[in-house]
Amino acid sequence: MLKRLLLSVILGSSILVSLFLFRERIQPPMHGTLAPLFQQLGKPVKSADRALSQLLPVSEIDEKMLGEEIKARFAAKIDPSDIPTLNYLNDLIQTLTEESRKPFTYTVFLDHGAPNAYALPGGVICITHSLFYLLDNEAELAAILAHEVGHIERGHLFDHVREQLLARKISQISILAYASEVFHAVTRHSFCKTCEDEADDYAFRKLLSTQYDPFALSDAFSKLLAYNFNHQRQPDLLKDFFSTHPYTELRIENYRTKALQWQANHPKEFAYRGKKNLVLRKTRSNVPFEDEYLKQHHGIKGHIGS
Repeated sequence: MLKRLLLSVILGSSILVSLFLFRERIQPPMHGTLAPLFQQLGKPVKSADRALSQLLPVSEIDEKMLGEEIKARFAAKIDPSDIPTLNYLNDLIQTLTEESRKPFTYTVFLDHGAPNAYALPGGVICITHSLFYLLDNEAELAAILAHEVGHIERGHLFDHVREQLLARKISQISILAYASEVFHAVTRHSFCKTCEDEADDYAFRKLLSTQYDPFALSDAFSKLLAYNFNHQRQPDLLKDFFSTHPYTELRIENYRTKALQWQANHPKEFAYRGKKNLVLRKTRSNVPFEDEYLKQHHGIKGHIGS
């Protein structure tokens, strides 16, 4: 009976893997390169010291250098109408990275497309317009940005790749090729699952240390889940089976539970939401609103002064 069960599991897994490989053959996955990103951002910035294609020793390429190259290209494509929102985002990211030990300044850029946010080496964080407008308050925005900061602070985007390159005995590489290696590394299945978990935990701890609403992380996940559900035409079994990210439902449940535990252990503490801040594009550090401090979020709500 046990042998038959094991054979069934092996057979079923083999079929799924075969289907997945066939699907990937006729519909190739995203290539592990950032070259399209640089092409989309336009021609290289005119500067004598730009060295995207110059071969350099792996040990001499640092994350700050890589980030400066990427930032220069994003900055060259900024839409003037986005400046108020970009100023707001970059004011907020400075608050979230005050304790960072990285040798660079974090910079946030806006991107287009479906609700999404992603991090790149050297303190570059991108958030799409659609995700920005999907969120309800500054606490949720802080949760999203802190998650991306977590990827950078934990070395998911740079240190890991450097170790891989050195292990493969690659002595020289261009900055552009290095960026491509970084992108490829963070899209690998086993790597991403661990990275996402660590970034989630970093974001939750950052919400607590900055006194933002601890429910903001699970709330942001809930909005992304609802968006994806409403815009998904049909279920994709293979995509779900081979997903590189934890199921969103589990992430929501996990961090809602942690927020409830924090709330139970700190019944007299207030947490900031910042709905008005998001609307006005003014961070809490610049314009705090007393009625945005909630004593309880998912339960009895008590504003300061009530």
